[in-house]
Amino acid sequence: MMKIVVAIDSLKGSLTSIQAGEAIEKGIKKVDLEAEVVIKPLADGGEGCLDAQTAMGKAPIGVAKLAKKYGKLVLGFSGAVTKGATACNEAGIDAYFPIVRSAVSFRRCYEKEKCTGEFDRYGRASVSV
Repeated sequence: MMKIVVAIDSLKGSLTSIQAGEAIEKGIKKVDLEAEVVIKPLADGGEGCLDAQTAMGKAPIGVAKLAKKYGKLVLGFSGAVTKGATACNEAGIDAYFPIVRSAVSFRRCYEKEKCTGEFDRYGRASVSV
């Protein structure tokens, strides 16, 4: 049985870290019903962005280093990802994925005329800006 630790910060204005972890757990269970998922809330002090500063020692890198010590694959999910996030690969994060393509207000996300109703292969909704 695979054991997966989900260590995630809150998604400001949307989900607490526990709620975000539970959402990730649901996705994992769709792929592997027998996986043991452990949710650990995380507060990294950032604004939900994976960037070059993350690689300088923020909490996700600490988690990545610990996982690497045990030979584990490390996937990073964040609110947004900047070009400088490639430094995170060198610091131990194998792959990372943005939850949104760029910062957008909660209200704008739900403006009906802005939502195209289409989803890309990663499950992200398309929003016209």
